[in-house]
Amino acid sequence: MTFTYQTSRLSVVEVFSGTQETDTLVSITELFTTKVVESLPPYFLNIDSLSDAQDWYKKMVSESRLFMVKHTGSNTTIGFVFVYVGNNANAHIGYLLGESFWGKGYATELLSY
Repeated sequence: MTFTYQTSRLSVVEVFSGTQETDTLVSITELFTTKVVESLPPYFLNIDSLSDAQDWYKKMVSESRLFMVKHTGSNTTIGFVFVYVGNNANAHIGYLLGESFWGKGYATELLSY
């Protein structure tokens, strides 16, 4: 089952293994700047090529539920949400937004759904 939701400015769409497109991989390489990933696990670091982006994508969809965050006005990918469900039924939610999208209230909007 695909999970999606929409806010006034954002569209959040679940992605699956085998569905990545080149524009998704390009978005990963563009969004994962040093500043964006500095506090994230090591496998978020140094994603500088489409091959690196594809490896990260495959890892994320195999270990979690992965969602793309798009701006509804431009259909631009501005970030990702990851949901890990552990053995004890607790979910761990993480997200990242590209640097140019910081300070605009997107994170609050994204997580207030």
